[in-house]
This record gives sequence, structure tokens and C-alpha cells, in this order.
Amino acid sequence: MASVSETPMRAPAAYIAGPVYDWICFILAAPLSIAVVWLAAQLPWSSRVVTGLGQPRARFELLVAIWTYGHLFSVVFRSHFNRGIFAKHRLRFTLVPAALYVAFAFSPFALVAGFFLNAIWDTYHSSMQNFGLGRIYDAKAGNDPAAHRSLDIWMNHVVYIGPILAGASLLPTLAGLRAFPTVGWEAPDHAFRWISEHRLAIRNAVSVAGAAYAVYYVDALLRMIRSGYRLPIPKVALLLSVGVSSIAVWGFLPPLEAFLISNLFHSLQYFGIVWWTERSNLARTFHTANAPGGRWVTLAIFAVLIAAAGTFHASVQRDSWRWLIPIPLVISLMHFWYDGFVWSVRRREV
Repeated sequence: MASVSETPMRAPAAYIAGPVYDWICFILAAPLSIAVVWLAAQLPWSSRVVTGLGQPRARFELLVAIWTYGHLFSVVFRSHFNRGIFAKHRLRFTLVPAALYVAFAFSPFALVAGFFLNAIWDTYHSSMQNFGLGRIYDAKAGNDPAAHRSLDIWMNHVVYIGPILAGASLLPTLAGLRAFPTVGWEAPDHAFRWISEHRLAIRNAVSVAGAAYAVYYVDALLRMIRSGYRLPIPKVALLLSVGVSSIAVWGFLPPLEAFLISNLFHSLQYFGIVWWTERSNLARTFHTANAPGGRWVTLAIFAVLIAAAGTFHASVQRDSWRWLIPIPLVISLMHFWYDGFVWSVRRREV
């Protein structure tokens, strides 16, 4: 969602969709997800293992997986289901995913590299989604959305990626490096071992650099305000919400809980922005615009489709049928890539 900030939105001043919608779906998505995971941990029902769908998993973990994988699929409503966008980028939406599928299906090396790239890109993509939302709030406040981009990009990396690099989830995030020896390349596994041996030094370096940049960022904001910059309260609240939550989640919780919380709040934000910006297009696509209760029917169809896609994705494991494995991986990578340019294109449309 790297370029979401460049999309002009029609909504009440200061907010994307409105105060209640924004605070629930965007600004407080991270702490709300922490609360949901904590509540689920108190319920015996959520920890019972489900064995009929992919690998055995706790019920709540499976639900989060379906939720997460469904959000990956939902990019098609912004690319393939949007006729204007699809017409401009037919090759990107057809030839590229087909070529990736073939590469993953026939090349074990490409498949291993694809899984590793997916993990790294996912982290970067999540950070950039928060950056994009913050830039929308800048535009809503009357600031130039193209100004001070690098300052905000790096601050979002500090508050989201920094805790991953400094916390217990660093090695699980980079675990894909250990698979490369199976396809004949030892160097990535050596790199993983070096990182594992120097985790303490990495944590200290990232912590010091992150704190220093946070001070620099605040000082830069104060100077910008004195020069006429309008500080958007929703953007500040979003940055604080994500920053405090990320430090707490990635820095102190076990990796599984951290991944559950991160996927919950990132997907909630994404569903929120997709529904708000594409709901009219979805109604036209589903032919529900003039149906009684059309908006609710549209939302129901949207939910069913993403739940079905998420369930399919969750059921596909690395030991599944060879021709099936690349499909969810291609969907994931295309989700990250499409979101990097679709919004920039839509800026010219809207």
C-alpha cells in the first residue's frame, strides 16, 4: 500500500471516511487487535485444534490465517475488478502472475526465493501501509502529500520494522534463509547463522538508531510546524498507536502472538481502505447497486469471496500438490506489488 497517500479522498475534513470509521479501522487497529488476541487467549474454545483444514492449528489461529489470506486476495477488487485500472495494466495483471506461477511450479530455487521474498516484502509492505495512511491525513490537513516523504517513510520503518529487527521475531522472519541449501545455495544459511550469533548487537544498534531517529523526527516536525506545516491529529495518533503497539508486540511477545496481532490489524486497515474506496465499484461489479439493501448485499458478497479465498489459502501447505503450492504465493506477492502502484494510477483517475 505504498502509494495510498497519493489518492484524493472525498470524506469529512481531517478523516478518510469519518471519525468513527477511521479510529476503528485505521488509527486504533493495532491496540484493538492486541485486545482481541488477549481476549481469545482467555477462551478455551479458541485454543482447540482444528485438523480438517491444512495443518493442525488452534481455532483462533486458523481464523486469523483466513482473515489474513483473505486480505491478500482482496487486492483483486482494486486491480482486476476495477475496469479502468485493469485496462491500463493488462500485462501486469495477467502475464506477470502467470509467469511467476510457471517459475515457482518448475523451479525449486524460484519457489524457495519466492517464499523468502514474501516474508521480507510483507514486513516492508505493512510499514508502508501505515505510511500511506499517514500521508492521506497530511493531504486532508492541507499539506503537500509529496513533501517530507522520506522523513515519514523512515519513521514508519523505525516504529514498525525496528521492533522486529530488535525483538524475538527477527529470526522467524528470516527463517526462509535456511531453506536455500536445499536448492544448492549455502550463503543465505550462513547469513542466518551470523545474524543469530549477533542478535544482541543487532538489537542494541537498532534500538539506539531508532531512538536517535525518533528525536530527529520530532525536532523536524517542530521546525516544519514553525514553517506553516499543519500537524494532523489523526496522523499523530496513528503513528503513536502503531509505534507503541509494535514495540510491545514485536519486542516482548512470543513470535506467534506477534504475528497474529500484526496480521489482524494490518488486514483490518486494508479491508477498511478497500471497502471505503471500492464499494461503488464493487456494487457495479456484483450488480447490487440498485438491489434492496444494496450496500449490505455488496458487503456480504465481498465478505464471502474473501473468506472463501482465505480458506483456500489457509488450506494449502508446502507439502501440498506441487501445482497448487505456487497459487497462494503468487497472490501474496502480487498483493504487495499491485499496492505499490495502483493508488498512484488512481490519483490521475479521481
